Amino acid sequence: MWGFVDCTRYHVAEGRPQVVLYKASLVVATSEKVALMGRPGQGKTTIMRLLAGIDLPDSGAVLRDEGGWP
Repeated sequence: MWGFVDCTRYHVAEGRPQVVLYKASLVVATSEKVALMGRPGQGKTTIMRLLAGIDLPDSGAVLRDEGGWP
């Protein structure tokens, strides 16, 4: 399985924190496929960076197993 549980992620813009994800959860089985769609600025890149291990959540946990992506 891979995904994230109760993740919160903030981004600082113009000196003020902006909430990108707030207590968001997504758990996917290793064999499943998922599409990520949304308008610009809705957190798609942040989710991908969390799942890839590039960024860390401000709170919550990221789940990764050996058989899944990444």
